[in-house]
Amino acid sequence: MMGFTGRRARPALRLFRNPALPMKITFLGTSSATPTLRRGLPAVALQRDGEVLLFDCGEGTQMQLQKVEVRPSRIAMLLVTHLHGDHVTGIMGLLMSLKLAGRTEPLIIHGPAGIKDYVLGSMRYLRLRVDFALSVEEVVPGDVLHRAGYDISVFPLDHTVPTLGYALEENMRPGRFNVERARALGVPEGPMWGRLQRGDCVLLPDGRTVAPAEVLGQPRRGRKIVYALDTAPCRDAISAAAGASVLIHDATFAPEEEALARQRKHSTSVEAAAIAQEAAVEQLYLTHISARYTHAAPLMRGVRRLLPTARIAHDLMDVEIPLRE
Repeated sequence: MMGFTGRRARPALRLFRNPALPMKITFLGTSSATPTLRRGLPAVALQRDGEVLLFDCGEGTQMQLQKVEVRPSRIAMLLVTHLHGDHVTGIMGLLMSLKLAGRTEPLIIHGPAGIKDYVLGSMRYLRLRVDFALSVEEVVPGDVLHRAGYDISVFPLDHTVPTLGYALEENMRPGRFNVERARALGVPEGPMWGRLQRGDCVLLPDGRTVAPAEVLGQPRRGRKIVYALDTAPCRDAISAAAGASVLIHDATFAPEEEALARQRKHSTSVEAAAIAQEAAVEQLYLTHISARYTHAAPLMRGVRRLLPTARIAHDLMDVEIPLRE
């Protein structure tokens, strides 16, 4: 076991690489401070290119992972928003489960100041030793975690304790390959087409060089996923979510509980929808739902008027995020 503090993630260990694979988000827990029979404590898994990123790790997360098509062995990184119990009490259980499963791949945990003391201190008291490289890195707003094929930006949220949001954005993808143009330039079909699509120049048999720009359209944007729990409405969340494919946002309270939301530094569902609307988000998922709500109707009042596609997340919900075209 090892732990250290830093502000940049090491390059990812890639299991396989296929940028055409869809991205999938799985909501493992969607309640707030206390679990209910239908909602567990906060945790979201994001699968991309054979790798799993876990956002928060509420109590019982390792149990939820057994119910869905998310392989714990592929969790490469855990991103913690803040040090409230409902977001971190599942970490020790997850680490113990990974140890017992014989994990050998490295694991990185990112979070605010104090995450290192919490994780390593808990492991010390529990006498838990793991057989894989464990890195615990504290991050601050403004940090960018550079990974293979994407970056994760860290931004501040407005809560009762220091809280971080995370914005994952994929690298730009090459433009569409123009088959007719390639044939007109005399590029033989086969390996040369693949090299051009990967951004390499090719040398034709007649001595001419064809550059990728001659056969590729405009670069295409990567997907952008933004995670913002627990927080009152804030400008930093709007800025971070600008143009996002998906925004996962705090919606602890129904619209009529705005005063209580302000007191506890959370958001109402309508406030989350307003943030998504201003940020021009493609899809909003409301989560971190107070245990007082057994039905979605109170939370959805006024939401669809601002954002018709908004949805309330529920435990074990899977969401496929297609490539942007």
